[in-house]
Amino acid sequence: MTISVVISAAAKAHAEALVSSGRYETLEQAVEAAIWQLDPLPSDDPVDLEALPPDLRGKIEAGIAAADAGDVVDGETFLNELSAKYRSMIGR
Repeated sequence: MTISVVISAAAKAHAEALVSSGRYETLEQAVEAAIWQLDPLPSDDPVDLEALPPDLRGKIEAGIAAADAGDVVDGETFLNELSAKYRSMIGR
């Protein structure tokens, strides 16, 4: 489906920068990704990975592969490590 919208020059420049950086392949992908952020899916709805922006899809697929390979940290360990990291930063 094709639609036409008018956006500010600043929004257009930002979208073009996202494409130039390689984050999105086209302006259409950048705009579509922004639209999906407007109304998050309910947590019980399945997510179609193919409908996600390529960079996000890649990160999710990498995370799933790492989890499948057993490369995971339990939540308590993660929070302890994160807390220690920030406590050490405060002490500097």
